[in-house]
This record gives sequence, structure tokens and C-alpha cells, in this order.
Amino acid sequence: MERLLRKAVDVGRAQDGLDLLATASRLSPATDAPKAEAVALATGFLQPSLVCLPSALASSGIEEYGRFAAALEAARDVTAVTLPGFAGDPLPADADVLVQALAEAVSAIAAPVLVGRSVGAWLALATAGELERRGARPSAVVLIDGYPDDLPGVLTGMLDAGHQVQPVDDDRLVAMGRYLDLAGAPEPVTAPVLLVSTGKRSWPRLSTTAQEVLTVSGDHFTVLEEHSAATALAISTWLLDFSGYGAGLSALRGKDDA
Repeated sequence: MERLLRKAVDVGRAQDGLDLLATASRLSPATDAPKAEAVALATGFLQPSLVCLPSALASSGIEEYGRFAAALEAARDVTAVTLPGFAGDPLPADADVLVQALAEAVSAIAAPVLVGRSVGAWLALATAGELERRGARPSAVVLIDGYPDDLPGVLTGMLDAGHQVQPVDDDRLVAMGRYLDLAGAPEPVTAPVLLVSTGKRSWPRLSTTAQEVLTVSGDHFTVLEEHSAATALAISTWLLDFSGYGAGLSALRGKDDA
């Protein structure tokens, strides 16, 4: 299956390759009760905490946030959520049961900031919407290079071993096909949305609330690789300003200087 996907990308028919994966995923075992798990990656004292959704690429996993979390150790809690279907377990039967499983996995975390990269942007928004329906409003949603416009480039990067936190195999490619098949137009959320971009691009209207765009260094992959610390710092700083905590620290420093 990897060979066919590479061929599709090489001949300029990347979408046909993804359609093949989606078709294969519909023939695979599925469950109405998928399980997701929240895994702590870093601990700190600043609020709110971050809950990270993997990109749902075949090469992805919670490990893609490892360096990002390490940069925030002792500053902010960082949790990542495993995606059902990527470890040889049955695929989610539909989008609703998937989103419910993700929301349940993070339900014990009060007012989190949901973070998602690539396809994880849809997962973060959908999970935020489900939490809001449950009366557990997230503090914000942060989308890191979500909705990429260079599909062949993303697939080529995914198939490059240098960008893989998990080795790509047929099972993981089919799981990716399932997630892409389930991903729909994002529903509006009331939480503020931060769009973290690696370059000039047109973002879709993702929310009825105010959005901000923050440009960082890197590309779709390196933003969480060699540029992960800078990305983490930029997001954490935005959260300080957004929450008013940063302004409070500045006021205290001003009093000390006086």
C-alpha cells in the first residue's frame, strides 16, 4: 500500500492515493466503542494546560509532541491523546464515536487548551465542540499548520523516515485513510482559536469566535521537530497574554522596579 501511495504522489495523483486508503479503511474492522488514552508529557504550574491531538498521519503518534512538551517542562502541563485504530486495534466506526472517545479521554482536565496539527486540527476542533456540548468549555483551541494546502508535499514528508515518529506500515496507512475519510467541515466552537502558521496561506473560517494568526518558523513537520521549542514558547506566550496572566506579571515587575 505504501508503494501505491508513493506512485500516486509521483504521478501527481495524491488524492487518488488517499481515496484508495479510505476505501481500504471501510473494509477494515471497526468499533462503536473506540478507546483513547491521555498520556502526560510534561508538568508545570501555569494554567491552562495543553492537550495535544496527533496529526493522524500514518507516521504520527503522541511522540510527535515530545520535544514540544520538553520545552514546556516545569512551566505548563502538556498531555497527548492516543488515536484509536493506529495500534492494530479496530478503527472508529464513525466520527461521532471517535470524537466522544477523545473528549472522554480528556474529560478530567479542567478548561484545557486543545492543540492539533495537520488532520489533528479537525480533531482538536471537533473535541472542543464535544466538550462544549458537555458543558466543559475549553480555554482555547490551537491549530498548528492545520488544513495544509500542499498535499503532495505533506505525503512526501510523511513517507520520509526522518519525519516519522512511528514507522509507516499498511495498518497505519489504512488508519490514516479512515481519519481522512471521517474528517468533515469543522463545526463552529465558542472557544477562541489560535491559528499557528508556518507561512503565508489562506485559512478557512473555522470558528464563529475571534481568531488570531501566529506565524512561526519551520514547515509542516519541522514546526514540531527542530523548531518545536520556539513553537511551544510562542503558543505559551500567547496564552499568557490571552489569559491576562502576562499583563499581571508585567504590572508586578513594574511595582518592583518602582
